Amino acid sequence: MNELKVSRNHVPHEPPFILVNEGCIIKEVFEFLRLLFSRGVSCQTIRAYAFDLLSFYRFLRESCLAINILQPQHAVDFILSHRREGAAPRTINRRLITVRSFLNSQYDGLGDDLFQNSLSTFYKGRRNSALLGNLRLKGQRSSFKVKVPSILIMPLTPFELKKFLAGLRKYRDIAILYLMIFCGLRSCEVLALEVNDIDLIDDHLLV
Repeated sequence: MNELKVSRNHVPHEPPFILVNEGCIIKEVFEFLRLLFSRGVSCQTIRAYAFDLLSFYRFLRESCLAINILQPQHAVDFILSHRREGAAPRTINRRLITVRSFLNSQYDGLGDDLFQNSLSTFYKGRRNSALLGNLRLKGQRSSFKVKVPSILIMPLTPFELKKFLAGLRKYRDIAILYLMIFCGLRSCEVLALEVNDIDLIDDHLLV
C-alpha cells in the first residue's frame, strides 16, 4: 500500500517535487506548486512547500477531515497537532503560511476564511479607539501565527575566531569560513558556488 509522500518529479518544465497519495498525484497541490514554479521560485522553496503541504494532508487524514468541511477550529487543531509533535514555532508558522496560501489559491480564499476567523477566538486586549484610531489599515489581514521566543545570538569573539581558524588545515575550509564570516554567506549559498561564479579580474563573486 502506497503512502502519502513527497516525490521528485522528473518531467521537464514541471515543478521538481509533487505530492502523491496512493500512487496518484494530488491535483490541487500540483497546480499550486506549478504556479510557484512558473513564477521562478527556487527548487528548495518548492520542496519546502511540498513537505509543508504533506504535513497538512497527513493532519487531514489522521483527523478524518476533508478540505471542503474545514472550520476555523480545525486551524487551531492543526497547530496543536504540531505542538504535540514538538515542532519549532518557526516551523509551525511557515506551514501556516504555506497552507493559507495553498487554500487561498486553490479553494477560492478558504485560507483567509479559516485563519482570519480563528483570530477572533483570542483576546487582543483593550484598545483606546479615541486616542489610537483604527489600528488596522483597511484591506490588511492579521497573520495567525505562533509566538516565537526571542533568541539572543552571541557572535564569536576574536579569540574564538582565531582559535577556530588555527584548527583548519585545508584552503577549501578556510575559504568557506571566510565567505561565511566576512561576506555573510549562508551555508547553502557557499555550497552552491561554482568556479564560474568567481571573477578574478574584477574581484567579484556571484552569489
